Amino acid sequence: ECCHVNFVLKRGIPLYNGDILLLGNCMKKFYLFGILFWVLFFKMGCNSENVVSYDIGDIVLSDGRVVPVEHYSFGEGICEPVGVVVGVSGNKAMMMGLHKSSYSMSWAPSDTFGYITKFAEIQASRFGSVESDYNFSGDLVGRDNWLAVCNSDREGVLEPKNYPAFYFAYKYGSDFDYLNSEFNYGWYLPSVSELYAVFENKEVLQKSLNIVDGLDFGNNWYWSSSQSYSANEGVYGVSFIKGDVTNVYKYCSAGYVIVFHDLNLLEF
Repeated sequence: ECCHVNFVLKRGIPLYNGDILLLGNCMKKFYLFGILFWVLFFKMGCNSENVVSYDIGDIVLSDGRVVPVEHYSFGEGICEPVGVVVGVSGNKAMMMGLHKSSYSMSWAPSDTFGYITKFAEIQASRFGSVESDYNFSGDLVGRDNWLAVCNSDREGVLEPKNYPAFYFAYKYGSDFDYLNSEFNYGWYLPSVSELYAVFENKEVLQKSLNIVDGLDFGNNWYWSSSQSYSANEGVYGVSFIKGDVTNVYKYCSAGYVIVFHDLNLLEF
């Protein structure tokens, strides 16, 4: 079931272009009321926190605005869609990108440092099953997982072929021409917990993705950025057929990639 949450979003500045005419003393109260109205309206629009509700599946535009999916019309002005809301954490939301990798790829080939290394900072554990649903501990947010890998393999990360799944996320903004927006950088490979949350809301998200001509999840399985506790060579992947969360060898080249990006909805 989709979450319904409250966010704080900065609204645009209202403009008032009319002149109020003072027609004697009887108009003074009207004049003062008008000034007070616009001052309060201005402050509500720009300086105070306005609470707006958002749902999983709402559309994120290139200027940072979030549009309820039922109100979205193709070509919202000059702002193209860049993602859909997938979840929340505090005063931030997470969005997923509209595109998946065009082909399957490995997490780290078998002849690399990344394959034989257990990245302790990004380890996760799973509990449960497809029938009972999964729970996770350890690495719950994938935002800094690429940085953890970079700190452990400073030379290897310079070669995209050593970490194909991570590099798809790292280059996502430039590859899909978000060069002139805040979404040029900051895309990341989700943790297993984040990825499983996408599967749980797959139907809602797919409906939104279809509206903006986004990706089709299909019957693929997808890489997470979470290292397995049980084996150096294993990381978690999620099948989007039934939701199986499996410990997969990093060299396996059958995994696809989707990406996440933070969406800060608390502005001043």
